[in-house]
Amino acid sequence: MIRRDADPNDRRKSLVYLTEKARTFMEDILPAIIEERKRIFTGISNEEIEQFLQTLEKIEANALNA
Repeated sequence: MIRRDADPNDRRKSLVYLTEKARTFMEDILPAIIEERKRIFTGISNEEIEQFLQTLEKIEANALNA
């Protein structure tokens, strides 16, 4: 579902792209993802979500520095 091409400017890198099959798959499932996100975040404000994400970032930083 992904295609890797050599970076013409830097041979150490690879450029990664979605294949057409992956793009079609994403287009097919996107409406379901959007609806599920709406459902699970019902009753949670944008501020609460932002605070939660900031807390997760702190947890990640602590885990990486351990």
